Formats: sequence, structure tokens, C-alpha cells
Amino acid sequence: MIGSRFQRGVLRLLVQAAIVVLPLVALAVLGVLWLAEHGTWLPFAIGVVATTTLLFWTSRWLLPRAAAGSSAAATPGSAEPPLPGSWPEAGRLAWNDVLVRAAEAEHTPPAIDATEAWRDLVVGTIDTVARRFHPDAADPVREATVGQCFEIAERLLHDVRTEWIELLPLVGDLPLRTACKLPEVARRLPLLMQVLGWAARVWRAGRFFVNPAAAVPYEIDIHVHDWPAARLAEETRRLLAAELVRRVGRYAIDAFSGRGLASLDRGAEIEASKPIRALVVGPRNAGKSSLVNALVRLDVARVDVAAGRADPVEAVVAREDLAGIVLVDTAGFGGVDDAAARHRIDEAVGDIDLVLAVTSAVRAARDEERQILAALRRRFEGSSTRAVPPVVVAVTHIDRVRPAADWRPPYDFVTGDSDKERNVRDACDTIAADLGVDPRLVVPVCLAEGLTSNVDDGLVAALVAVLPEAGRARACRWLERRLGSGRWSRVGARLGRLVDQLTGP
Repeated sequence: MIGSRFQRGVLRLLVQAAIVVLPLVALAVLGVLWLAEHGTWLPFAIGVVATTTLLFWTSRWLLPRAAAGSSAAATPGSAEPPLPGSWPEAGRLAWNDVLVRAAEAEHTPPAIDATEAWRDLVVGTIDTVARRFHPDAADPVREATVGQCFEIAERLLHDVRTEWIELLPLVGDLPLRTACKLPEVARRLPLLMQVLGWAARVWRAGRFFVNPAAAVPYEIDIHVHDWPAARLAEETRRLLAAELVRRVGRYAIDAFSGRGLASLDRGAEIEASKPIRALVVGPRNAGKSSLVNALVRLDVARVDVAAGRADPVEAVVAREDLAGIVLVDTAGFGGVDDAAARHRIDEAVGDIDLVLAVTSAVRAARDEERQILAALRRRFEGSSTRAVPPVVVAVTHIDRVRPAADWRPPYDFVTGDSDKERNVRDACDTIAADLGVDPRLVVPVCLAEGLTSNVDDGLVAALVAVLPEAGRARACRWLERRLGSGRWSRVGARLGRLVDQLTGP
């Protein structure tokens, strides 16, 4: 359906039509002769003007003019449908471009009979999306596959059939012989409209003699806003243009990202069955393995202060609020084998959905951590099929922050006013600025044996807050894997069906 805006547009026109109908109904009750004989035409005229003004401004409130609503439609935060949870970053950027293009189409919609203009609107929208998914292509729209184009067309035609053909009376049962005559009828419309225009002028002139009190406000309204039928046609044209752009854009993003008809049946299965993989990274001796043990509540990650491990250690979190998350604890960087540790991090990054960065509150330099997180963001931001994993930072060794001898938890690191609380809060703010992370996702924790603090209340809460975003990254990761690995299997299946058809009975 076009939605609530279209319904409010129809309601607005009905209210404006009441501006004309109510005075006529009132005249039928009071009677022209009774008004003339008793001299009450002036109070009646004042009442008509007051009622007309009230209804006019009510109709303006029900649906603002398109010019006022265009800027809101171009804003990503406007009342648009929520974004699908599996769109990659390129899809989100493309959706913002689609909203801008929809606002432009609503402001200057094509004429109803301008077939080429509507076709260009569809192709231009697909091109807008393609530029985000194929930014380096000379002609991005030509990078769309034949299957993706048919997918977009199929979903659009399905909408037309279910939302127009099946709902409009008699249209779905219209014989083709009758439908073929519609262009001939359309060619005669200008003459018919001209005849109706002359008839309308005669009727409007006659109203001044029969009911001048109702004719005056009606003429003012037509002069300002055109005929009600013309306004309805114009508003419908605007809404149709904007809705077409939004739908084509949405279906194009689904097709380019692999979230269309071919994968809709798999989306729920992916989100329900595949675990979220969280990569634990940080310098040596920052407390990564101790943090994994605290989250999992099992001694699965051996704490080693000597050389880093050769392979990441994976542990499944059994907590109810973080059920199904797999922690991938990597070797710490910053030692003699730093190059090997970074290489193992690079290998693990392609298979993760969330990053849990661990850093010490008493560590002075964080250039290596900043470089690793920046490289991770660049890797995902440059992908048209993946979403950037959220980053949560755990700040360890907060018990060593000055005054180091003062450690009497619990502490309030958000609003607390003690020296320890202020110093820890300042350290977290500095780390957030250094690493380019949202300060709300930088959580101070203590992992010292017997002194564990703020893991359950602070860190787990931050991880739960980013689970929806991590779920989007997970869905993109599995869709990318499925599309990449399934291409040749689909080709093989199609060849098999073709051979069956050729060799069958």
C-alpha cells in the first residue's frame, strides 16, 4: 500500500470537499426564502466563513504540502520502514541515497502518461544503488546481473498485482480486448476534459446566483489549490513517484547484497542457528585470556605471560544473556613475534562479527591498538557485502589506577566522585578518544584474582547492547559465504536440469 500519507491525503481532500458540502446542506435546512424574509443571511455568512476557515486549516494539518514534506523524506531518520538487519554498509549508504532521490521524485514527479520518464526513474534508482555496490565501475548499473534485474522486476510486479490489481474493483477481471481499447480512450481524454471544464465553469458561475455565501470561499480555495480532483491526482502522482523509488531502491539493495528472493528463506535460519563470533584482541599482558575466563566462567583460555599462542583459542559463552557467542582469543601483539601475531589477527578478522578490544588502563602508548582497529574498519568499510563489526573496549588493570592502594569496590564509574572513580573515568575517556570508539562502549573492568569487578554489570551489558549490530554483521558474513561458495553449485544444478530436459522422455 502507499501507506498512511496517501490515506491522510484522501482525508484532507474529503475535509476540503466538506467546505463546499456543508454550506449547501445548511441552505437546504434553513432555506433561501427563510433567510431573506427574516434577514438572517449575514449571521449565516459569518458562520460559513468561520467554518470554512476551521476546516481549511484542519485539512492543512492533516497533510502538509509536498514541499514541506520533501526535506523530511530525504532525511535518513525520517518515518521510513526500518532497514533490514542484514544489509551491509554499502546498503545503508545506498538507502540514504535512495531517500534523497525519492524526495526529488516527490517534488517533481513525472506525468502519468510519460512512460519513458517512469522508466528512467526506475533505471536511475537502480544506478544509484549500483554506484554504492560497484564504486569503481565505469557504468555501475551494467554490473547488475540478469538474475538481479529479474528479481527486482518480479518483486515490483508482485506488488502491483497484490496491491493494485487485486484491490481495485474490476481491474483484475478486465478482458484484454477491453484493456487494448484504453489507449484509444486516453487519446480522447483531452477533448472530454475540455468539455467538462466548460461545464464546470457554467456551474461555478451559476453558484454565485444561487448560493454566493458558499461560492466565494470555494472559488478562493480553487484559486489557491486548484480543483480537488486535480489536487488528488497531483498528490497521487507525487506519492507514487516517491514510493516507486523507495521500493525499487529497497529491492535493488536486497538483490545486490544477496538478501533478495534467493536468500529470504535462509535469512531466519542464518540468524537463528549461526553463532556470533567475537574477536578478542589486545597487546600482550593486557588480560585477554583472563577476560575470556571471566566471561565464560571456565578456565578455557590458558593465561600465558610468555610467548603468544600460535593459534586462537575459541570458547563458547554459556551465559543466558550472551548465549551462543563464540570468543576467539588471539595472541597478544607487541612482543618479539609481533609480525606473526598481527598476521594471525588478520586471518581471523574475516570470520568475526564483533570485536572485543582489551587494553590496560595503565598502558601509556596505544598506537598499535589504534592501527589495528583502524585497519579493521577500513577492511569492512571497503566491502560491499559485509557490515562493520561493532567494537567494545574492556579497560583492564583499573585497580592499579591512582590511588593504587585504594581498591574497595563496588565503584560507580559513571557518576562517582571519589579520586579512584574520577581517574578511571578520565582514563576511559582518553582511551575512547585514542581508539575512536564510542565512550559508552569503553568499559572499565578488574580481573585480578579475587578482585573481579564490573564484568557482569558493565562489560556484559555493553556486549548485549551491540548484539543487534553484531547480528547484522553475522548475517552479512554468512550471506557472503553462501553466495560465494554456492555460485558454481548453482551452475552445476542448472546444467543438470538442462540435461534432464534434453534427454528426458
